[in-house]
Amino acid sequence: MQPDDYTEQSMFALLRGFGVDEAEARELAFAPIADCGRPQGVVFEKVV
Repeated sequence: MQPDDYTEQSMFALLRGFGVDEAEARELAFAPIADCGRPQGVVFEKVV
C-alpha cells in the first residue's frame, strides 16, 4: 500500500531530478492545490 503523501513524494523526487533545490522542491510538491472548478465549454457538456 502506498503512503498517503505518495503523490507529493513523487513530485518532490521529480523536481529534485530536474535540479530544483531541496527547499523549493519540497515547498512546491507539498503546496495546496487550488480548486479549479468545473471545466466549461461545449466539449465538456454531456450529450444525451
